[in-house]
Amino acid sequence: MEKRSEETFSPVVRPDWAPVQGHVLRLSGVHFDAVRVHGVRGEHIAERYVTLTCDSDADPGPVICEATGFRWLYFLLPPGTAGEWRWPPGLQLFGSSTRTVTYVGVPALDGNTWPLRWCSPPTRDAPFVDAARLHSAACAEPPPPARPLPCGPYETYEGRRTYETEEASRADPVARTGGGGSRPSGANVSPWSRTSRS
Repeated sequence: MEKRSEETFSPVVRPDWAPVQGHVLRLSGVHFDAVRVHGVRGEHIAERYVTLTCDSDADPGPVICEATGFRWLYFLLPPGTAGEWRWPPGLQLFGSSTRTVTYVGVPALDGNTWPLRWCSPPTRDAPFVDAARLHSAACAEPPPPARPLPCGPYETYEGRRTYETEEASRADPVARTGGGGSRPSGANVSPWSRTSRS
């Protein structure tokens, strides 16, 4: 099947819930439902979803990306539809079918919207993501591998503590007390640590 060219997609439209400039918070379940997926996993699902959609000669619909932190992707579905599907573990649903009140950041279609951007904007033919295709793309993905618990002395991960073993705690008083200071060279450093050690 021949791929669509950029000229064959329907024009981008600004829905009433999208701002003219910058970005705003919108209540999920009112204007749209959202399926949120974390970072690289979200990018893989988005790639499969776009491939499925474009192979069907359709537009993908609105997908929002965060450029910082966990790099969440938000797939915006019609209000009330996210709860109709059984989603794989790790995908978070925001909408009228959930018990929590959740707001989703929505960027403008152009201009400075950092740290949010449109991976795929809403169009005339696709004001929302197709839930059935998104579900197929999400379920086609193998489940994420189980992460082993980190071991070793306390390591900071963006200011938060992680697990430690009792033996390592006794051997490293800086880790045990949570005090500042540097570790001696050659200290047991967890592979989960994002901080570099000399």
